[in-house]
Amino acid sequence: MIRASVRWTGLAEFRANLQRLTRDLTEEAAHLIHPAALDMRDEVQARYPVHTGNLRSHVVVRAAKVPRPGVVAFEIASTARHGWLFEHGTKPRKTRKGAYRGIMPAADIFVGVAIRHRARLESGLKAIVERAGFLIQQGGGGATRGGSGVGI
Repeated sequence: MIRASVRWTGLAEFRANLQRLTRDLTEEAAHLIHPAALDMRDEVQARYPVHTGNLRSHVVVRAAKVPRPGVVAFEIASTARHGWLFEHGTKPRKTRKGAYRGIMPAADIFVGVAIRHRARLESGLKAIVERAGFLIQQGGGGATRGGSGVGI
């Protein structure tokens, strides 16, 4: 019978380093993510029209509920009761008596602003990860550190 064994020395230090890396990257990312969320909110508010101010005053940033520690996320939402109608518009409308009320065209402001801000944020997050020594590969290759081939 052949017996084999593996002894891994330094496992506790390895785990501690990974936990510290996760905490450090999360803290650095939080300093980038929250201001980015506020910037997006500000741009959406600036692009919304002012009639009563309701649309503008109801664009909010709130911390998102995340399923695990080490995740930083914020939600930017338009909570005005008519926010969805403003963004998506309506089809031709008539009253019950048949009077034509027209079409409300879609504003399409929120999604366009979100796309631009997400692209900027991803660029900043990529820089944080690269400063930590990871290589970011395009095309779903994941990120590796020091050429080890371990994805994160």
